[in-house]
Amino acid sequence: PAFNKVQLAFSDGQANASVLNNVSELNRIAIVNGIVEENNTALGYIAIYNPDGQANSQEKMIQIYNYTDAEDIEVIRNHQKSDIDSIEEGDTVFLKLDQDGYVISISAVSNYVVKYGKIVRKSPLSITVEYDNKEQEVFRINSQVIITYKGRKTNFNQLKDGDNVKLLLQERSSRDVLKEVTILEEVSNSNLKVYKGKVMRIDEFSEKLFAANLLLFKNGRWERAGIKGVVGFALSRDFAAFYDNRKVSISDVNNYFRNNEVYIAVKEGYGGQEQIISAVLRDEWDSEIIYNDSIIKTIPGSGSFNLAGDLRNITYTDESIIIKDQHLVSGLSIAEDDKVYVVVNRDNEGQYKASLIQVHNNDENIPRIYRGRIKSINEFSNFIVESYSVLEDFSWKFYNTPKTFDITFDTRILDENGIAGQEKFTPYGEESYIGKIVYVVADGLNATLISTAPYGSYIFKGEVYQLMGIATGQEGNIVEEPDEVYIVNVKMYDTAKRAWIEPEDKEAIIQILDNSIIIKEGKVIKPSQLEKGDKVRFIKRDASNEGDSYIIIVERG
Repeated sequence: PAFNKVQLAFSDGQANASVLNNVSELNRIAIVNGIVEENNTALGYIAIYNPDGQANSQEKMIQIYNYTDAEDIEVIRNHQKSDIDSIEEGDTVFLKLDQDGYVISISAVSNYVVKYGKIVRKSPLSITVEYDNKEQEVFRINSQVIITYKGRKTNFNQLKDGDNVKLLLQERSSRDVLKEVTILEEVSNSNLKVYKGKVMRIDEFSEKLFAANLLLFKNGRWERAGIKGVVGFALSRDFAAFYDNRKVSISDVNNYFRNNEVYIAVKEGYGGQEQIISAVLRDEWDSEIIYNDSIIKTIPGSGSFNLAGDLRNITYTDESIIIKDQHLVSGLSIAEDDKVYVVVNRDNEGQYKASLIQVHNNDENIPRIYRGRIKSINEFSNFIVESYSVLEDFSWKFYNTPKTFDITFDTRILDENGIAGQEKFTPYGEESYIGKIVYVVADGLNATLISTAPYGSYIFKGEVYQLMGIATGQEGNIVEEPDEVYIVNVKMYDTAKRAWIEPEDKEAIIQILDNSIIIKEGKVIKPSQLEKGDKVRFIKRDASNEGDSYIIIVERG
Protein backbone atom coordinates (compact mmCIF):
# COMPACT_ATOMS: atom_id res chain seq x y z
CA PRO A 1 0.00 0.00 0.00
CA ALA A 2 1.09 3.58 -0.66
CA PHE A 3 0.97 4.49 3.01
CA ASN A 4 3.24 1.70 4.19
CA LYS A 5 6.08 2.87 6.39
CA VAL A 6 9.31 1.20 5.26
CA GLN A 7 12.04 0.76 7.86
CA LEU A 8 15.61 0.21 6.66
CA ALA A 9 18.24 -0.90 9.16
CA PHE A 10 21.88 -0.43 8.10
CA SER A 11 24.49 -2.52 9.87
CA ASP A 12 28.00 -3.17 8.59
CA GLY A 13 26.98 -1.87 5.18
CA GLN A 14 24.03 -4.29 4.86
CA ALA A 15 20.45 -3.05 4.53
CA ASN A 16 17.52 -4.97 5.96
CA ALA A 17 14.01 -3.82 5.08
CA SER A 18 10.78 -4.54 6.88
CA VAL A 19 7.29 -3.23 6.14
CA LEU A 20 5.26 -2.11 9.12
CA ASN A 21 1.62 -2.93 8.31
CA ASN A 22 0.18 -2.41 11.78
CA VAL A 23 -2.04 0.62 11.20
CA SER A 24 -2.75 0.90 14.90
CA GLU A 25 0.98 1.35 15.46
CA LEU A 26 0.98 4.17 12.90
CA ASN A 27 -2.05 5.72 14.51
CA ARG A 28 -0.07 6.15 17.69
CA ILE A 29 2.53 8.19 15.83
CA ALA A 30 1.38 11.77 15.28
CA ILE A 31 4.81 13.40 14.94
CA VAL A 32 8.18 11.91 14.01
CA ASN A 33 11.53 13.63 13.73
CA GLY A 34 14.98 13.00 12.30
CA ILE A 35 17.55 14.05 9.74
CA VAL A 36 16.58 14.14 6.07
CA GLU A 37 18.33 11.45 4.04
CA GLU A 38 16.36 12.16 0.86
CA ASN A 39 13.42 14.28 -0.23
CA ASN A 40 12.06 12.86 -3.48
CA THR A 41 9.34 15.18 -4.70
CA ALA A 42 8.97 13.27 -7.98
CA LEU A 43 7.97 10.02 -6.24
CA GLY A 44 6.39 11.75 -3.26
CA TYR A 45 8.35 10.55 -0.25
CA ILE A 46 10.80 11.79 2.35
CA ALA A 47 13.38 9.56 4.02
CA ILE A 48 14.81 10.35 7.45
CA TYR A 49 17.33 8.59 9.65
CA ASN A 50 17.84 8.26 13.39
CA PRO A 51 14.25 9.31 14.02
CA ASP A 52 12.65 9.66 17.43
CA GLY A 53 15.80 9.73 19.49
CA GLN A 54 17.47 6.65 18.02
CA ALA A 55 20.62 8.61 17.21
CA ASN A 56 22.72 6.51 19.57
CA SER A 57 21.66 3.22 18.04
CA GLN A 58 24.46 1.15 16.55
CA GLU A 59 22.31 0.70 13.46
CA LYS A 60 21.43 3.58 11.21
CA MET A 61 17.65 3.46 10.88
CA ILE A 62 16.15 5.03 7.76
CA GLN A 63 12.40 5.46 7.58
CA ILE A 64 10.41 6.53 4.55
CA TYR A 65 7.20 8.53 4.73
CA ASN A 66 4.94 9.24 1.76
CA TYR A 67 2.98 12.33 0.86
CA THR A 68 0.26 12.67 -1.77
CA ASP A 69 -0.03 16.26 -2.93
CA ALA A 70 3.12 18.27 -2.26
CA GLU A 71 1.28 21.58 -2.65
CA ASP A 72 -1.09 20.73 0.20
CA ILE A 73 1.68 20.12 2.71
CA GLU A 74 2.34 22.91 5.17
CA VAL A 75 6.11 23.54 5.25
CA ILE A 76 7.98 25.77 7.71
CA ARG A 77 11.74 25.96 7.15
CA ASN A 78 14.01 28.06 9.32
CA HIS A 79 10.92 29.68 10.88
CA GLN A 80 9.51 30.85 7.55
CA LYS A 81 6.77 29.48 5.29
CA SER A 82 8.22 27.54 2.41
CA ASP A 83 7.45 24.66 0.05
CA ILE A 84 8.39 21.00 -0.07
CA ASP A 85 11.20 21.63 -2.59
CA SER A 86 13.10 23.66 0.01
CA ILE A 87 13.64 20.62 2.25
CA GLU A 88 17.25 19.51 1.78
CA GLU A 89 19.29 16.49 2.69
CA GLY A 90 20.75 17.08 6.13
CA ASP A 91 17.88 19.20 7.46
CA THR A 92 16.47 18.38 10.88
CA VAL A 93 12.71 17.83 10.42
CA PHE A 94 9.56 17.19 12.40
CA LEU A 95 6.92 15.41 10.31
CA LYS A 96 3.25 15.49 11.22
CA LEU A 97 1.39 12.41 9.94
CA ASP A 98 -2.28 11.82 9.37
CA GLN A 99 -4.06 8.67 10.56
CA ASP A 100 -2.97 6.81 7.42
CA GLY A 101 0.67 7.68 7.92
CA TYR A 102 0.93 10.33 5.19
CA VAL A 103 2.92 13.49 5.78
CA ILE A 104 0.66 16.53 6.16
CA SER A 105 3.09 19.12 7.53
CA ILE A 106 6.85 19.57 7.92
CA SER A 107 8.86 21.79 10.22
CA ALA A 108 12.56 21.96 9.28
CA VAL A 109 15.77 23.72 10.23
CA SER A 110 19.07 23.71 8.38
CA ASN A 111 21.97 21.84 9.93
CA TYR A 112 24.82 24.21 9.15
CA VAL A 113 28.26 24.37 10.71
CA VAL A 114 30.94 27.03 10.22
CA LYS A 115 34.60 26.18 9.63
CA TYR A 116 37.61 28.39 8.98
CA GLY A 117 40.58 27.52 6.81
CA LYS A 118 42.88 28.52 3.97
CA ILE A 119 42.57 27.60 0.30
CA VAL A 120 45.71 25.64 -0.56
CA ARG A 121 44.70 24.64 -4.08
CA LYS A 122 42.13 25.94 -6.53
CA SER A 123 41.13 23.70 -9.42
CA PRO A 124 38.64 24.46 -12.22
CA LEU A 125 35.73 22.85 -10.33
CA SER A 126 36.92 22.56 -6.74
CA ILE A 127 38.92 24.03 -3.89
CA THR A 128 41.13 22.29 -1.33
CA VAL A 129 40.92 23.87 2.11
CA GLU A 130 43.40 23.31 4.93
CA TYR A 131 42.30 23.76 8.54
CA ASP A 132 44.42 24.82 11.52
CA ASN A 133 45.07 21.18 12.44
CA LYS A 134 46.62 20.68 8.95
CA GLU A 135 43.76 18.45 7.82
CA GLN A 136 42.61 19.12 4.27
CA GLU A 137 39.21 18.78 2.64
CA VAL A 138 38.19 19.05 -1.02
CA PHE A 139 34.92 20.78 -1.95
CA ARG A 140 33.30 20.86 -5.36
CA ILE A 141 32.13 24.29 -6.46
CA ASN A 142 28.97 24.67 -8.54
CA SER A 143 26.48 27.42 -9.29
CA GLN A 144 24.61 26.67 -6.05
CA VAL A 145 27.57 27.65 -3.86
CA ILE A 146 27.38 31.28 -2.73
CA ILE A 147 30.71 33.16 -2.72
CA THR A 148 30.97 36.52 -0.95
CA TYR A 149 33.74 39.10 -0.61
CA LYS A 150 33.63 42.48 1.13
CA GLY A 151 29.95 41.98 1.89
CA ARG A 152 28.98 41.39 -1.74
CA LYS A 153 28.19 38.31 -3.76
CA THR A 154 30.94 37.44 -6.21
CA ASN A 155 31.99 34.47 -8.34
CA PHE A 156 34.49 31.62 -8.47
CA ASN A 157 37.13 33.79 -10.15
CA GLN A 158 37.50 35.80 -6.94
CA LEU A 159 38.82 32.78 -5.03
CA LYS A 160 42.62 32.55 -4.91
CA ASP A 161 45.15 30.14 -3.48
CA GLY A 162 46.11 31.39 -0.03
CA ASP A 163 42.75 33.04 0.70
CA ASN A 164 41.57 32.74 4.29
CA VAL A 165 37.94 31.66 4.11
CA LYS A 166 34.90 30.97 6.24
CA LEU A 167 32.93 27.95 5.08
CA LEU A 168 29.23 27.34 5.72
CA LEU A 169 28.68 23.58 5.54
CA GLN A 170 25.52 21.54 5.62
CA GLU A 171 26.03 18.38 7.62
CA ARG A 172 24.84 15.26 5.85
CA SER A 173 25.15 11.59 6.61
CA SER A 174 27.54 10.87 3.75
CA ARG A 175 29.59 14.07 3.61
CA ASP A 176 29.39 17.77 4.37
CA VAL A 177 28.12 19.90 1.51
CA LEU A 178 29.54 23.38 0.90
CA LYS A 179 26.82 26.03 0.80
CA GLU A 180 28.73 29.31 1.12
CA VAL A 181 32.30 30.62 1.01
CA THR A 182 33.21 33.97 2.54
CA ILE A 183 36.63 35.40 1.68
CA LEU A 184 37.90 36.97 4.87
CA GLU A 185 39.24 40.50 4.64
CA GLU A 186 42.57 40.27 6.39
CA VAL A 187 45.77 42.23 6.10
CA SER A 188 47.81 39.04 6.38
CA ASN A 189 48.47 38.78 2.65
CA SER A 190 48.69 42.48 1.82
CA ASN A 191 51.76 43.95 0.11
CA LEU A 192 54.01 40.91 0.44
CA LYS A 193 57.72 41.57 -0.04
CA VAL A 194 60.81 39.42 0.13
CA TYR A 195 64.15 40.80 1.35
CA LYS A 196 67.62 39.29 1.52
CA GLY A 197 70.11 40.51 4.08
CA LYS A 198 72.28 39.70 7.09
CA VAL A 199 70.49 38.74 10.27
CA MET A 200 71.87 40.57 13.31
CA ARG A 201 69.71 39.16 16.07
CA ILE A 202 66.14 38.60 17.22
CA ASP A 203 65.14 40.63 20.27
CA GLU A 204 62.59 38.59 22.22
CA PHE A 205 61.63 41.53 24.42
CA SER A 206 60.63 43.86 21.55
CA GLU A 207 59.74 40.88 19.30
CA LYS A 208 61.78 42.22 16.39
CA LEU A 209 64.27 40.72 13.97
CA PHE A 210 67.15 43.06 13.16
CA ALA A 211 68.82 42.80 9.74
CA ALA A 212 71.28 44.78 7.63
CA ASN A 213 72.43 45.08 3.98
CA LEU A 214 68.89 44.61 2.74
CA LEU A 215 68.08 43.79 -0.88
CA LEU A 216 64.50 43.69 -2.19
CA PHE A 217 63.38 40.99 -4.66
CA LYS A 218 61.66 42.77 -7.52
CA ASN A 219 60.92 41.69 -11.09
CA GLY A 220 63.12 38.63 -10.77
CA ARG A 221 66.25 40.19 -9.29
CA TRP A 222 67.68 41.59 -6.07
CA GLU A 223 67.76 45.38 -5.85
CA ARG A 224 68.94 47.69 -3.09
CA ALA A 225 66.01 48.21 -0.77
CA GLY A 226 66.88 51.84 -0.07
CA ILE A 227 67.08 51.10 3.66
CA LYS A 228 70.39 52.09 5.25
CA GLY A 229 71.95 50.49 8.30
CA VAL A 230 70.22 48.02 10.58
CA VAL A 231 66.42 47.81 10.51
CA GLY A 232 64.10 46.02 12.91
CA PHE A 233 61.11 44.07 11.58
CA ALA A 234 58.28 43.16 13.94
CA LEU A 235 57.59 39.44 14.22
CA SER A 236 54.12 38.41 13.07
CA ARG A 237 51.96 36.07 15.09
CA ASP A 238 52.79 33.28 12.62
CA PHE A 239 56.54 33.95 12.46
CA ALA A 240 58.84 30.97 11.91
CA ALA A 241 62.56 30.67 11.19
CA PHE A 242 64.02 27.81 9.14
CA TYR A 243 67.39 26.31 8.38
CA ASP A 244 68.07 23.17 6.35
CA ASN A 245 64.36 22.23 6.11
CA ARG A 246 63.70 22.46 9.83
CA LYS A 247 62.39 25.11 12.18
CA VAL A 248 64.91 26.79 14.45
CA SER A 249 64.22 28.64 17.68
CA ILE A 250 64.88 32.32 18.32
CA SER A 251 67.68 31.40 20.72
CA ASP A 252 69.32 29.24 18.04
CA VAL A 253 69.19 32.14 15.60
CA ASN A 254 70.90 34.39 18.14
CA ASN A 255 73.49 31.77 19.15
CA TYR A 256 74.45 30.23 15.81
CA PHE A 257 73.30 32.42 12.91
CA ARG A 258 74.41 35.99 13.57
CA ASN A 259 75.52 37.68 10.33
CA ASN A 260 74.12 34.75 8.36
CA GLU A 261 72.42 35.55 5.07
CA VAL A 262 68.65 35.26 5.34
CA TYR A 263 65.57 35.48 3.12
CA ILE A 264 62.80 37.43 4.84
CA ALA A 265 59.13 37.33 3.79
CA VAL A 266 57.21 40.30 5.16
CA LYS A 267 53.62 41.47 5.05
CA GLU A 268 52.07 44.83 5.72
CA GLY A 269 50.33 44.71 9.08
CA TYR A 270 47.76 47.02 10.57
CA GLY A 271 48.95 50.60 10.49
CA GLY A 272 51.29 49.90 7.57
CA GLN A 273 54.05 48.32 9.70
CA GLU A 274 56.02 45.55 7.98
CA GLN A 275 55.94 42.25 9.85
CA ILE A 276 58.03 39.15 9.22
CA ILE A 277 56.13 35.97 8.40
CA SER A 278 59.09 33.75 7.60
CA ALA A 279 62.89 33.89 7.82
CA VAL A 280 64.84 31.30 5.80
CA LEU A 281 68.51 31.09 6.78
CA ARG A 282 70.83 30.26 3.88
CA ASP A 283 73.60 27.75 3.93
CA GLU A 284 76.23 30.16 2.65
CA TRP A 285 78.22 27.31 1.10
CA ASP A 286 75.37 26.91 -1.39
CA SER A 287 75.31 28.75 -4.73
CA GLU A 288 72.33 31.00 -5.48
CA ILE A 289 70.77 30.91 -8.96
CA ILE A 290 67.74 32.90 -10.16
CA TYR A 291 65.47 31.58 -12.91
CA ASN A 292 62.79 33.45 -14.88
CA ASP A 293 60.91 30.65 -16.58
CA SER A 294 57.66 28.70 -16.67
CA ILE A 295 56.84 25.39 -15.04
CA ILE A 296 56.60 22.56 -17.54
CA LYS A 297 55.98 19.68 -15.14
CA THR A 298 54.94 19.18 -11.55
CA ILE A 299 55.34 15.86 -9.77
CA PRO A 300 52.44 15.34 -7.31
CA GLY A 301 53.56 14.30 -3.85
CA SER A 302 57.26 14.67 -4.63
CA GLY A 303 57.68 18.33 -3.71
CA SER A 304 59.43 19.08 -6.99
CA PHE A 305 58.93 20.54 -10.46
CA ASN A 306 60.73 21.12 -13.74
CA LEU A 307 61.21 24.38 -15.63
CA ALA A 308 60.65 24.66 -19.38
CA GLY A 309 64.07 26.16 -20.05
CA ASP A 310 65.99 23.98 -17.62
CA LEU A 311 64.73 20.44 -17.20
CA ARG A 312 66.63 19.65 -14.00
CA ASN A 313 64.56 18.75 -10.98
CA ILE A 314 63.97 21.58 -8.47
CA THR A 315 62.61 20.72 -5.04
CA TYR A 316 60.67 22.79 -2.53
CA THR A 317 59.90 22.20 1.14
CA ASP A 318 57.80 23.70 3.94
CA GLU A 319 60.47 26.36 4.41
CA SER A 320 60.25 27.57 0.79
CA ILE A 321 58.65 30.99 0.41
CA ILE A 322 55.98 30.58 -2.29
CA ILE A 323 53.96 33.59 -3.45
CA LYS A 324 51.05 33.48 -5.89
CA ASP A 325 48.46 36.22 -6.47
CA GLN A 326 50.16 38.16 -3.66
CA HIS A 327 49.32 35.35 -1.24
CA LEU A 328 51.66 33.07 0.65
CA VAL A 329 50.72 29.60 -0.54
CA SER A 330 51.91 26.01 -0.29
CA GLY A 331 53.51 23.92 -3.00
CA LEU A 332 50.07 22.56 -3.90
CA SER A 333 49.35 25.87 -5.61
CA ILE A 334 52.15 25.48 -8.13
CA ALA A 335 50.70 24.49 -11.49
CA GLU A 336 52.04 23.63 -14.91
CA ASP A 337 52.43 26.67 -17.21
CA ASP A 338 52.83 29.01 -14.22
CA LYS A 339 55.33 31.76 -15.02
CA VAL A 340 57.76 31.95 -12.13
CA TYR A 341 60.80 33.61 -10.67
CA VAL A 342 62.69 30.98 -8.70
CA VAL A 343 65.57 31.68 -6.33
CA VAL A 344 67.39 28.36 -6.12
CA ASN A 345 70.19 27.27 -3.81
CA ARG A 346 72.47 24.56 -5.20
CA ASP A 347 74.27 22.51 -2.56
CA ASN A 348 77.64 20.78 -2.88
CA GLU A 349 75.91 17.56 -3.96
CA GLY A 350 74.33 19.28 -6.95
CA GLN A 351 70.80 19.36 -5.53
CA TYR A 352 68.62 22.35 -6.45
CA LYS A 353 66.31 23.62 -3.72
CA ALA A 354 63.90 26.53 -4.21
CA SER A 355 64.11 29.07 -1.39
CA LEU A 356 61.72 31.48 -3.13
CA ILE A 357 59.10 30.84 -5.81
CA GLN A 358 57.18 33.86 -7.04
CA VAL A 359 54.44 33.17 -9.57
CA HIS A 360 53.94 36.13 -11.90
CA ASN A 361 51.26 35.00 -14.33
CA ASN A 362 49.58 37.81 -16.20
CA ASP A 363 46.76 39.15 -14.08
CA GLU A 364 43.46 37.59 -15.23
CA ASN A 365 41.66 40.63 -13.87
CA ILE A 366 43.46 43.19 -16.04
CA PRO A 367 40.70 45.17 -17.76
CA ARG A 368 40.42 45.07 -21.53
CA ILE A 369 41.20 48.12 -23.63
CA TYR A 370 38.92 48.96 -26.57
CA ARG A 371 38.95 51.70 -29.17
CA GLY A 372 35.88 52.74 -31.10
CA ARG A 373 33.77 55.56 -32.53
CA ILE A 374 30.84 56.62 -30.35
CA LYS A 375 27.46 56.11 -31.99
CA SER A 376 25.06 57.07 -29.20
CA ILE A 377 25.06 58.09 -25.54
CA ASN A 378 22.41 57.51 -22.89
CA GLU A 379 23.69 60.00 -20.35
CA PHE A 380 24.89 58.55 -17.02
CA SER A 381 23.69 55.11 -18.15
CA ASN A 382 25.48 53.64 -21.19
CA PHE A 383 26.89 54.33 -24.65
CA ILE A 384 27.37 52.45 -27.92
CA VAL A 385 30.37 52.37 -30.27
CA GLU A 386 29.72 51.69 -33.98
CA SER A 387 32.56 49.19 -34.26
CA TYR A 388 35.62 48.60 -32.13
CA SER A 389 39.12 47.20 -31.81
CA VAL A 390 40.50 45.27 -28.82
CA LEU A 391 44.11 45.53 -27.73
CA GLU A 392 45.61 42.06 -27.85
CA ASP A 393 49.19 41.27 -26.83
CA PHE A 394 50.88 42.93 -29.80
CA SER A 395 48.20 44.50 -31.99
CA TRP A 396 44.65 45.77 -32.28
CA LYS A 397 42.01 43.23 -33.33
CA PHE A 398 39.06 44.77 -35.21
CA TYR A 399 35.39 43.80 -34.83
CA ASN A 400 32.88 45.30 -37.27
CA THR A 401 29.94 45.24 -34.87
CA PRO A 402 28.47 47.66 -32.31
CA LYS A 403 29.21 47.25 -28.61
CA THR A 404 27.46 48.74 -25.57
CA PHE A 405 29.30 49.83 -22.42
CA ASP A 406 27.69 50.74 -19.12
CA ILE A 407 28.48 53.98 -17.29
CA THR A 408 28.79 53.51 -13.52
CA PHE A 409 29.49 55.85 -10.62
CA ASP A 410 33.18 54.85 -10.98
CA THR A 411 33.49 55.66 -14.70
CA ARG A 412 36.15 58.35 -15.28
CA ILE A 413 36.41 60.59 -18.33
CA LEU A 414 39.81 61.83 -19.56
CA ASP A 415 40.07 64.53 -22.22
CA GLU A 416 42.88 66.77 -23.42
CA ASN A 417 42.68 68.76 -20.16
CA GLY A 418 42.65 65.78 -17.79
CA ILE A 419 39.73 64.47 -15.73
CA ALA A 420 36.31 65.66 -16.84
CA GLY A 421 32.99 65.15 -15.08
CA GLN A 422 30.50 62.61 -16.39
CA GLU A 423 28.14 65.48 -17.17
CA LYS A 424 30.52 66.47 -19.98
CA PHE A 425 30.14 63.06 -21.60
CA THR A 426 27.12 64.21 -23.56
CA PRO A 427 25.55 63.66 -27.01
CA TYR A 428 24.50 67.32 -27.30
CA GLY A 429 26.02 70.66 -28.24
CA GLU A 430 29.42 71.70 -29.47
CA GLU A 431 31.17 69.44 -26.92
CA SER A 432 29.21 66.36 -27.99
CA TYR A 433 31.10 63.07 -27.90
CA ILE A 434 29.03 61.62 -30.75
CA GLY A 435 31.38 60.60 -33.55
CA LYS A 436 34.50 60.87 -31.39
CA ILE A 437 36.95 57.98 -31.34
CA VAL A 438 37.85 57.02 -27.78
CA TYR A 439 39.69 54.42 -25.77
CA VAL A 440 37.51 52.48 -23.33
CA VAL A 441 39.03 50.60 -20.40
CA ALA A 442 36.38 48.12 -19.31
CA ASP A 443 35.78 45.59 -16.58
CA GLY A 444 33.35 43.31 -18.35
CA LEU A 445 30.73 45.67 -19.77
CA ASN A 446 31.42 48.41 -17.21
CA ALA A 447 33.49 51.27 -18.58
CA THR A 448 36.03 52.25 -15.92
CA LEU A 449 37.77 54.86 -18.08
CA ILE A 450 36.97 56.73 -21.30
CA SER A 451 39.90 58.59 -22.90
CA THR A 452 40.22 60.82 -25.96
CA ALA A 453 43.95 60.08 -26.36
CA PRO A 454 45.14 59.75 -29.99
CA TYR A 455 45.53 56.43 -31.77
CA GLY A 456 48.75 54.48 -31.42
CA SER A 457 49.82 51.25 -33.07
CA TYR A 458 53.54 50.94 -32.32
CA ILE A 459 54.11 48.73 -29.28
CA PHE A 460 57.29 48.92 -27.21
CA LYS A 461 58.49 47.36 -23.98
CA GLY A 462 61.15 48.36 -21.52
CA GLU A 463 61.92 49.16 -17.92
CA VAL A 464 61.15 52.35 -16.01
CA TYR A 465 64.34 54.04 -14.87
CA GLN A 466 63.20 57.50 -13.83
CA LEU A 467 60.09 59.66 -13.55
CA MET A 468 60.69 63.23 -14.75
CA GLY A 469 58.79 66.41 -13.98
CA ILE A 470 57.42 65.19 -10.66
CA ALA A 471 57.17 67.75 -7.83
CA THR A 472 56.62 67.05 -4.15
CA GLY A 473 55.58 69.23 -1.22
CA GLN A 474 57.33 69.74 2.09
CA GLU A 475 55.60 66.72 3.63
CA GLY A 476 56.55 64.49 0.70
CA ASN A 477 53.12 64.64 -0.93
CA ILE A 478 52.98 64.87 -4.72
CA VAL A 479 51.90 68.31 -5.90
CA GLU A 480 52.65 67.81 -9.59
CA GLU A 481 52.47 64.55 -11.52
CA PRO A 482 55.42 63.49 -13.72
CA ASP A 483 55.03 64.27 -17.41
CA GLU A 484 57.91 62.18 -18.77
CA VAL A 485 59.25 58.67 -18.19
CA TYR A 486 62.84 57.64 -18.86
CA ILE A 487 62.80 54.00 -20.05
CA VAL A 488 65.76 51.67 -20.59
CA ASN A 489 66.25 48.25 -22.26
CA VAL A 490 63.74 49.28 -24.92
CA LYS A 491 62.48 46.85 -27.57
CA MET A 492 59.86 47.36 -30.29
CA TYR A 493 57.47 44.73 -31.60
CA ASP A 494 57.84 44.11 -35.34
CA THR A 495 54.42 42.99 -36.59
CA ALA A 496 55.89 41.71 -39.89
CA LYS A 497 58.53 39.56 -38.21
CA ARG A 498 56.26 38.83 -35.22
CA ALA A 499 59.20 39.36 -32.90
CA TRP A 500 60.70 41.92 -30.54
CA ILE A 501 63.56 43.83 -32.13
CA GLU A 502 66.19 46.02 -30.51
CA PRO A 503 66.41 49.57 -31.88
CA GLU A 504 69.76 51.31 -32.19
CA ASP A 505 68.98 53.43 -29.17
CA LYS A 506 67.79 51.23 -26.31
CA GLU A 507 66.73 54.19 -24.21
CA ALA A 508 63.60 56.29 -24.60
CA ILE A 509 62.01 59.36 -23.04
CA ILE A 510 58.26 59.31 -23.49
CA GLN A 511 55.76 62.03 -22.67
CA ILE A 512 52.62 61.41 -20.63
CA LEU A 513 49.53 63.33 -21.75
CA ASP A 514 46.66 64.39 -19.53
CA ASN A 515 44.56 61.69 -21.20
CA SER A 516 47.21 58.95 -21.35
CA ILE A 517 46.09 55.61 -19.89
CA ILE A 518 48.34 53.91 -17.32
CA ILE A 519 47.43 50.49 -15.91
CA LYS A 520 49.15 48.63 -13.09
CA GLU A 521 47.96 45.50 -11.29
CA GLY A 522 44.65 45.65 -13.13
CA LYS A 523 43.86 49.24 -12.12
CA VAL A 524 44.12 52.63 -13.78
CA ILE A 525 46.77 54.61 -11.88
CA LYS A 526 48.37 58.05 -11.77
CA PRO A 527 51.80 58.57 -13.44
CA SER A 528 53.41 59.02 -10.01
CA GLN A 529 52.46 55.43 -9.12
CA LEU A 530 54.94 54.11 -11.67
CA GLU A 531 58.13 52.89 -9.98
CA LYS A 532 61.71 52.44 -10.97
CA GLY A 533 62.14 48.86 -12.18
CA ASP A 534 58.56 48.47 -13.45
CA LYS A 535 58.52 46.49 -16.67
CA VAL A 536 56.15 48.20 -19.07
CA ARG A 537 54.56 47.96 -22.47
CA PHE A 538 53.78 51.33 -24.04
CA ILE A 539 52.02 52.40 -27.21
CA LYS A 540 53.01 55.33 -29.45
CA ARG A 541 52.05 56.88 -32.76
CA ASP A 542 55.42 56.18 -34.41
CA ALA A 543 58.60 54.10 -34.12
CA SER A 544 60.79 56.83 -32.61
CA ASN A 545 62.29 56.62 -29.14
CA GLU A 546 60.65 59.85 -28.03
CA GLY A 547 57.26 61.52 -28.16
CA ASP A 548 53.84 60.95 -26.63
CA SER A 549 52.76 57.60 -25.20
CA TYR A 550 49.03 56.98 -25.13
CA ILE A 551 48.90 53.70 -23.19
CA ILE A 552 51.34 52.35 -20.58
CA ILE A 553 50.75 48.91 -19.06
CA VAL A 554 52.90 47.63 -16.20
CA GLU A 555 53.64 43.93 -16.63
CA ARG A 556 54.48 41.43 -13.89
CA GLY A 557 57.10 39.50 -15.75
